[in-house]
Amino acid sequence: MDDDIEGLDAVLQALDDIPFTRKEKADIVEAGAKIAREQVVAETKAMMNPELTKIVMDFKKSKGGRYEYEGHLYEGVTYKPDEFIDGSTNLGFRKGYVTVAHWLNDGTYRQPATFFLNHAFDNVMENNEVDKAQTDKANEILTRKGL
Repeated sequence: MDDDIEGLDAVLQALDDIPFTRKEKADIVEAGAKIAREQVVAETKAMMNPELTKIVMDFKKSKGGRYEYEGHLYEGVTYKPDEFIDGSTNLGFRKGYVTVAHWLNDGTYRQPATFFLNHAFDNVMENNEVDKAQTDKANEILTRKGL
């Protein structure tokens, strides 16, 4: 059985032939990452139990070796523009937030998993706003180059 989608190889080859610089690739990725971050924040707010989102994050040592937390989980959603050499980036949670996000998403032996992050990323991918933002940015760059 042939898994090739008709014309896909030609499209991929054409994309490889476009001379984007590292900075241009990073700009295209960042255009989509901004939208994806906004959508993940919105999904995190919508899907999380309000009491769970009150979990405070910024770890501050208090008396007795316990930790005090301050903030909401959705405040920790972040990405680093131009993070990797090819211009790509990771979208996730900042240090201190990621552990709690992992516990809530995947569960522990004492609490069931909520899979809120899995659902958030699924909803982001189903929505074509990220692709549209990246396409618009790429078209802007190609127009500027005269291609």
